[in-house]
Amino acid sequence: MEKSGCKPNVITYNVSLEALCKVGEMSKMRELVEEMKVKGIKPNLPTYKVTIDALASKGEIFEACALMEEVLDKFFCRQCFTLDNIISGLCQGGLVGKALELLNKMADKRVSPGAGV
Repeated sequence: MEKSGCKPNVITYNVSLEALCKVGEMSKMRELVEEMKVKGIKPNLPTYKVTIDALASKGEIFEACALMEEVLDKFFCRQCFTLDNIISGLCQGGLVGKALELLNKMADKRVSPGAGV
């Protein structure tokens, strides 16, 4: 794509990230996120949603949780789009305290959890 003069933007990267996540290519997904940062393309909420959902569904809860905290620090959002997977994973892993900590951080920022929480 770049060879033909088309520079990818955040939307292009998000589509690629979603495709990689759907086929379970987590290492390639991480590489692509790093490539975005190196090229100065800032991840947006859809970037985080795709990445967090994929990490949570693969049981990589700590990494998903760290990204969720990054979202809460960087963005204003009324409803947390992907918290259900993270909270569920933390609780299933016996980390109820961490789940409550994340919920409290959301409450401090006036972010409503999804209906599944």
